[in-house]
Amino acid sequence: MENSQKPNQHGLTEEASLELRAEAPEPSVIDMSPAYPKYRDPLIKVIAVVIIVLILGGGFFFIKGKDLNIPIPDLKQNPLQFFTQLFLGDGTYQSCESFVRENRDLFEYLGESITLTPVRQEVRVVNRKKTARIIFRAKGSEGMGTLLFLLEKGKKGWGVVSVRSKTKGGDYRILYPRSKATSKNRV
Repeated sequence: MENSQKPNQHGLTEEASLELRAEAPEPSVIDMSPAYPKYRDPLIKVIAVVIIVLILGGGFFFIKGKDLNIPIPDLKQNPLQFFTQLFLGDGTYQSCESFVRENRDLFEYLGESITLTPVRQEVRVVNRKKTARIIFRAKGSEGMGTLLFLLEKGKKGWGVVSVRSKTKGGDYRILYPRSKATSKNRV
């Protein structure tokens, strides 16, 4: 007997054991995995296309948006404000702007024709009570400053609860409501 015809521990020759393996292959990991859902591949493709379109469209509006004739003027002037109003409800920015117009004496250090540019906004809902905290960069004819508005939503809409102005030291000075106790508070 040659070395190749020698039986193994199961009593089969090497050729016989190879034939058995060829007839009944062991299942691979891919064979054991469940089948993919029917619409998985088209769904992935659609999601990828939507994400690409949103990225390209957003980039186009932020780069070339100033030159376009967009029918929605708020989107063209201030996209952050437009999308915040779209998702969180309008009224926060209008409340702040109308407060500045109605209380010009509080902002006389900025001068005339004050424009507010939103920097950051937080809206919180605690026990069904909506509050907002908005930081604006205010620019007037005599200077610039950072304003912090604290708002609360009531039955008639958003109302300004507190207004603070950032000092050079990083503290916030209370502008509204005027209190006799302290003139500087940290936020």
